[in-house]
Amino acid sequence: MAEISDRLGRFLRSTVAAVRERFHGKVTYAAIPFEGVDWDLFDVVTLELIRSAEVADQFRDGVRRLVDQPKPVAVTGFGTATWRGAGDVAPRSMEIIEYDATSGTPQRLNGVYERDEDGQAAYLRELLDIFDSEGVDSAFVHLFALPSLPHRPDGDPRYDLDLASPGSSRCSTAAPATRTPGCPGSRRPRSPPSPSTTRASLRPTGTAERTRSARRAVPGMPDTAPHRRRSPATRSPTMRRAS
Repeated sequence: MAEISDRLGRFLRSTVAAVRERFHGKVTYAAIPFEGVDWDLFDVVTLELIRSAEVADQFRDGVRRLVDQPKPVAVTGFGTATWRGAGDVAPRSMEIIEYDATSGTPQRLNGVYERDEDGQAAYLRELLDIFDSEGVDSAFVHLFALPSLPHRPDGDPRYDLDLASPGSSRCSTAAPATRTPGCPGSRRPRSPPSPSTTRASLRPTGTAERTRSARRAVPGMPDTAPHRRRSPATRSPTMRRAS
């Protein structure tokens, strides 16, 4: 691991230098915590932060320590799958999938799991509340939809791959038909045309009201997610502080 971190560090130093010769805006790198990135190279500290039961008691303190350093912090990935208990093992919550040995495509789940969309929504609300209250600049839910893990409500529940999806919307498969909005490559019945079903509302009570307008926005990050078909009562996959 030390050798890999060293190689990554050399690559980032040379790459950032080349980027800054041509680009004069803010520069960052979306990292996984164990990569050991030298943040002196960048303008924004950017990490994937996924809470599990093992680190739940220290997660908020860890976020606070990140924010205490002088640079703005962006969380570019957090979320969990849709089965009951997935939040406890969120970084590994997709590991219930069995793949085809030849093609590598998802085939089925390794057991029967109970759907818990309310639990998934609660997990996202809790983390959004932590990020907001501790001063994280920007946070992005992973992810809006995952077409490769379709929702199959009928038949053997092991083939309902959506249970392993961290997507906040379902992508359905049925008879050959038109594409589902927001789910490229997925299918839906011709009649009636059933769009992607948005999961339970992700809006954390009071979070938006606590937003501090003084914190800077991260350049290059959109104000809202590209998918805009969600109801007004549903939290956008992007949490963004006011500029």
